[in-house]
Amino acid sequence: MEFLRLESDDYESALRLAREKWGSAVRVHTRRDIPVARGPARCEITFYLVDLSKQVRFDPQEHREKILKANDIPAGLCASADVWASIETMQQAEVEVRLIEELFTSIDYTAGLDRRFVHLMGAGAAAMAPRLALYHRAKERKKVAILTLGSDEPSLVEAAALYSLPLYHATGRAEFEALGETLERYERVVLLAPDDAMLSLIEGEALTRLLVTDAAALERDDADALLVTGLEKAEKIGALLAYLVQSKVTFAYTADDEGEVRAADSSALLSRLVGFTLDLEALSFL
Repeated sequence: MEFLRLESDDYESALRLAREKWGSAVRVHTRRDIPVARGPARCEITFYLVDLSKQVRFDPQEHREKILKANDIPAGLCASADVWASIETMQQAEVEVRLIEELFTSIDYTAGLDRRFVHLMGAGAAAMAPRLALYHRAKERKKVAILTLGSDEPSLVEAAALYSLPLYHATGRAEFEALGETLERYERVVLLAPDDAMLSLIEGEALTRLLVTDAAALERDDADALLVTGLEKAEKIGALLAYLVQSKVTFAYTADDEGEVRAADSSALLSRLVGFTLDLEALSFL
């Protein structure tokens, strides 16, 4: 199979130029956005040509619905009239690119993560606290401590000692205020507070509410960001995608089976999608 390349101002104009020369035999394989020193980025498409006499008629609407169903993605998540106005004339790669654009361009991976206090919530919060602290220390080179407010977490004592993580505890305002100067030394404080009332001790603008949740059994809470576990084992991620798109919560971190925390990005989700013919890992516009 011979691959051809064509560069233009944007994806639509590149595709239009290709079709002006080769007609509907054009099949887009990948697209690449090319940064330009001054002005908007240009777009390069890699495509190939098919023998139309041997092709079964492609139904773009059916293809889109198959992908949504295969991944348990709610149809309403990809129903923008502007995006799909010309779906009947779209080829397979166009349908897939539009789906990815509509699903992923609104997902944020960093918003709100620069706050000093990170309040871990969810069933796995206590187990994940030292792991997140290790991530901040090793990957972000931050001075980090763990703080429990209200009831203590005995399981943290051994983990904190094992990884040489500073661990502090306060049962009320007086003890918290007494820790003030000590906590000021740390750039990031991983916080556990089973009693939400204790959170009033910390100014809201200094606090990120981070929900620890399993990809296959998604918890929903009043969170600013997510730390998602079990993503490698999740058969379908439609519910997670829907939550990220509709709630505007930050997709901040993932954790593998060993508990190692990583910064989340689009590849963590793209690798779990099925039914696409495009090389999703090669997409450059996300």
